[in-house]
Parts: sequence; structure tokens; C-alpha cells
Amino acid sequence: MSSTPRTLAALLALSVSVGIGAGTGMGTEARAAQALASPIIMPRPAIDADIDGTIKVSDILIYKEIFALQDNANWGRADRLIRKLDSTDLLGHVLFQRYIHPTAYRTRWTELRDWLKNYADQPGAWQIYKLALKRKPSSIALPKQPPERIYHNARASAPATLFTTRTKRRIKNHIYDLVQRERPTQALRYINRRSNRNRLSRNESNFLKSLIARSYYIERKVKQSLELAEHASESRRVAPLADWHAGLAAYRLEQMPRALKHFQNLTYNPVASATLRARGAFWAGRSLRNMGRVAEAEDYFRQAASSGAHFYALLATQHITPDFKVKWDNHSAPIDDLFLTHPALRRAELLRAADQENRAEAELLYLQERASEGEARALLTYLETHDYPAVQMTVSQRLNPPIRQNTQAGAQFVLYENSYPAPDIVGIDRVDRALLFALIRQESRFKTRARSPAGARGLMQIMPRTAAFIANDRSLAKRKGRNQLLDAQLNIDLGQRYLVLLMGENYFDDNLILTLAAYNAGPGNLRRWRKELAGVDDPLLFIESIPAAETRKYIHNVMANLWIYRTRFNQETPSRRLLAAETWPPHKRQDNVSK
Repeated sequence: MSSTPRTLAALLALSVSVGIGAGTGMGTEARAAQALASPIIMPRPAIDADIDGTIKVSDILIYKEIFALQDNANWGRADRLIRKLDSTDLLGHVLFQRYIHPTAYRTRWTELRDWLKNYADQPGAWQIYKLALKRKPSSIALPKQPPERIYHNARASAPATLFTTRTKRRIKNHIYDLVQRERPTQALRYINRRSNRNRLSRNESNFLKSLIARSYYIERKVKQSLELAEHASESRRVAPLADWHAGLAAYRLEQMPRALKHFQNLTYNPVASATLRARGAFWAGRSLRNMGRVAEAEDYFRQAASSGAHFYALLATQHITPDFKVKWDNHSAPIDDLFLTHPALRRAELLRAADQENRAEAELLYLQERASEGEARALLTYLETHDYPAVQMTVSQRLNPPIRQNTQAGAQFVLYENSYPAPDIVGIDRVDRALLFALIRQESRFKTRARSPAGARGLMQIMPRTAAFIANDRSLAKRKGRNQLLDAQLNIDLGQRYLVLLMGENYFDDNLILTLAAYNAGPGNLRRWRKELAGVDDPLLFIESIPAAETRKYIHNVMANLWIYRTRFNQETPSRRLLAAETWPPHKRQDNVSK
């Protein structure tokens, strides 16, 4: 089997433009030659490196067909093509695809054992290992474990000093269940039973009362929430959220001195996270402004602004200076020849050429875990050039978190471009890029094949039923049609259409906060919350009063992303100014709008 080596740029072009089908009357090499003579339209940047000059066009085309055949459980035809391969670089991925098939292939213990011997350094090794443990005969020794996964951002957890016995954990779990079912009074009675009261320490009891206080707040029993949270705040060193719940309840009751006390306690609580302390500082500043103590308020806003590039820090800068300055930095470093010969990077290039971008992305994510800092910086250069925003974001955040520094000109954040990818995506025409990327960064971290436990799919995490409604296509909600949502172009198109629908006058009339809440939790839930919070006109108080913690966090993160992307695209951040002024911000388009 002879072939002239091709560069990987040509191979990627072939993988995009050449289909391998029966009945063409052409051999693999002939189809490859025809494709090379034809004009190519590339959907992504071409791979511009020939790793070692030994990869055959025919092998790329064969691998592409093998993956397609195995998607349909056509093992016989796939085996015949495997025997034609000269390169075995991707055989680990081919076998992995087969061995983990949920229904059509029963993997033998010996197959799993041999895979672990040959490919334990590849993505999916732990999945194969766990399956091997289930299939291993009892008389056989355990297989060798694959290399441990490395999580660079993992942090040591605090010592578990609460609920150390089974009985205490049973009480805690029952309280969690009652709070989840919105039964705070029943939960409080359960804690106050003599038998339970005697089993819990004071700190444990107050920790649980802090949770119940939040439940009272959600049930619109704000006075009960305040009283219980204040009692629980006696144990603020183990339950820092008690001061947050008490402060928020007091603020909603317009008891500003009382709110201020709790927000101040939270600001200076050493066991609270930096983000939670910044939230306390921001709301302490708000309380002081409402009390007419503007100069003191600015000190707290400065504290909030110094905590990093998150929602309340970015809002706090608005109170310090109207200018929002970001210095964009970069991690990347030159790629040397040695790094380009790394087996994982080689496999990623070949996988991408064979139309297996999700597998290529998995290789790169696995590679970044084991790369040194210098190699990780070189990897970033590669990722930027070849358009892997999800991996780019992961590597960048591993190398360094965002930094904030004070300057005489005001608050300036130093951020890394790689942490806020802006890929060249075709078809963004209904909403601004800044808003779309802000959502994608939160929803999927730019992973095109992301799936949530609830069933949402793709870059913009669209639920199949929602997609079927937007597209007027019932097939998208059916089992066989749902995976169409993993197509990036379709997903982005439907996501934009859904956003436009939510921002329309029949829904939330361009209200940016309400649109984001509805996108996350659904318009039905949001309508119910608006009725429950009918008297809350302050947008920030409304956000913090939303019952769903996930939705509150979602709004925080997307709005922070939006403001940062606006600065990256040299756009203004009017929604930040309006929110700081306690005004509901509308969505105002800035892309392709002349000033």
C-alpha cells in the first residue's frame, strides 16, 4: 500500500471535504487525489504542521470511516478497514469507542486488559479500568491502575469538624430534605426536639438554623428569617452565611443599621471565601450609602473591588470610578520541535483530521494535566492557533487566576485573554458576541459536546424540548434527534433565537437580568418568582431573593463575563452602571452599531 506523505493541513482539509461512501467507483487514494485538486472551504483554521511526514492520506480517510462505522456498530466492516491501516496511532481511540459501546458490544476481560497495557496514557483509561474490574475473573490479579488524574485547581477542604457521627449526619440530611421541600417551620421543630437538641453541638445547631433562615426568606417570612439568622450568626466561624442571610433580610426590611452590622461581620470573617467577603463588603457599602454615609461606603466598595474579577468586584468599581479598565495579558510561549512530537499532541492532530474533534479535545485536556508550566504555555500557543477554546480556557485558568491591581487612574484588572476565548464563530447575528460568549463560557465552557445531567446539550446548553419549540421541529425532542443539538452551528442558532424570544415584548421586554434568569431556570419559574417578589423593585435585591441558588450564581457569572467581554471588544458596559445605580438594565446591542 503506497502513498505520498501529505501535510496535516491537507489531511484536515480532506477530512472536511471528502466523504467515503460505497458506489463511487474510486479507491481511497483516487478520492484523496481528487480532493487535493479541488478547492477547499475550511470551517476551522487549518493545521499547519506536518508532525513527522509519515502520515498517509489514506490512513486518515480510513480512520474517518472506521469511526463512522463503529458509531453504527458495524464491527465487521470496521475490522476489515483496521487491517488496511499502516498507522496505528489512533487504534487506542478506535478500540475505546468499541469497548464502551453501551449496547452493541460485550467487551471481554482480555480485551480490556490488553487495552490498559497499551493505551493507559490515553483519555478514557480510568473508564476502561473500572470496566475491567467488573469483568475480571476472580482468579486473576488486579490490572495495573492508569496514571492518576491531576487537578491543578483542587484546593484542600477545611477539616470536617461538624456532623462527625452517623446520627448527626442523619439529622443534617433530614433538615436538608425539609428545606429542599420548603418546610422551614417543620425543620426548626425537628431541630428543637429534645432528643435532637441534645445530640447536636451549638455550632451544628446554628449551622442548620442558618439554612432554615434562608428557607424562611424564600417563603417570604422575612422577619422570621432575620431573627433565626441572627441567632445562628453566633456561630459565624462555622456558618459564615448566617450573617449574609441576616443582613439580606434586614436590608429587605429596610433596617439598614442592622443590615450593616451583619454585612460588616461577613466582610471581616476569615473563614468566609474571598468572594463571599466581597459580597458582604459590597452590601455594606450599599447599606452605608442608604444611610447617607457615602465616604465610608467607598471604603467598602474598594474592599469588594480588590477581590478579583467577579460580579460584585466589577460592580464595586463602578462606585469608585466610572472607568472600567482591563489590561489583557497572555500566557503563551513559543512551540518547540520537541513539544510538537509529543504523542498526545500528534494523536490530537490526527483525530481532528479524522473529524473526531471531541476526541482530539479529550487528548489535549489529558495532555494539559501532565504538561509542565513551560509546556502548558506552549500548548496555549497551539490552542490559540488551532481554535480549541474549551481547552484554552482550562489551561489558562490552571496557569494563573485573574489578578487585580490598583492604579492611580482607578481600578484596573489584569486578565488573561485565554481565559475569555473569542473564537471566530460564523452566524452570530441576532445578539452581540459579548452576550453570546458570556453565556457559552458559563453554560458549557466552550465544549461543543457538553451535556448536563438534566439533558441540556451543546455550547448553549439547550434542552431538547426547548429546541423543538424554537425550531418547530419535534424530532429535536426525540431520542434520535437530540444529538443534533451537539452541532455547534445549530446550537448557536437556536440559542440566539431563544434569547431573542425571551427578550421580546411577549416575555421580558429586553430586561437583561430577567432574560438570563429565564434562560437558566425557564420562563415559567421566573414568572412565579416575580409574583412572589412583586414588591422587590431593586434589581440586585431581586437577584439575591431568587429561590434557586443555581440561578443566582448563573446571573452573577454571566453578567461578569458580559462586562469583561465588552471590554475585550472595546465596548461600553452600561448594564454595570445601571445595576450599580439600582436600575434594571436593558440589553443594548453594540455590535455593528455606529456611535
